[in-house]
Amino acid sequence: MYQIQKATPEHLDEIASLWVKLMNLHKEFDADFFADTDSFVDEYKMNLDWYLRDTTNVIFIAKSKNRIIGYITAGISWFKYSNYNSNNYCIIGDIMIDKKYRQLGIGKTFIEEIKKWAKSESTHKIVLDVFSKNTKALNFFKNQGFKDNFNNLILEF
Repeated sequence: MYQIQKATPEHLDEIASLWVKLMNLHKEFDADFFADTDSFVDEYKMNLDWYLRDTTNVIFIAKSKNRIIGYITAGISWFKYSNYNSNNYCIIGDIMIDKKYRQLGIGKTFIEEIKKWAKSESTHKIVLDVFSKNTKALNFFKNQGFKDNFNNLILEF
């Protein structure tokens, strides 16, 4: 059993520990980009702290037996300097669920919480970026109703 709640400052260390696991997963897709730096965990905790203080962002956590087993970050954004429709939208930053607790519906519950939060912020669109090689995440998000929209192509030389 698990509970979903908004994160608070006392949750930052546990969230950062899960984030390190997430970054280790991402190293499989781009080891150079996700290489550790001397202060990457401290910098991430500073970003999380900023997220908690900024009302246009939210962090939800999943807890089981007083332990954080997953988290998701999201924020409200808009297309800046655009001649196109510039309505705001919600962007998911990170989502991570401890390996032992996957396939229990936590991810789906996180998406539902983000949808409710986004709606309360007067937006009805959620976007996110996923590595094209991350087939598990792609399949999960497509099963939640997300559709392909943009492709981000990279040329390395």
